[in-house]
Amino acid sequence: PKDAPALVNSKICKAQ
Repeated sequence: PKDAPALVNSKICKAQ
């Protein structure tokens, strides 16, 4: 779904 990429993106944003 469209929420899948958003979740991954959020994780990357927090990792940075």
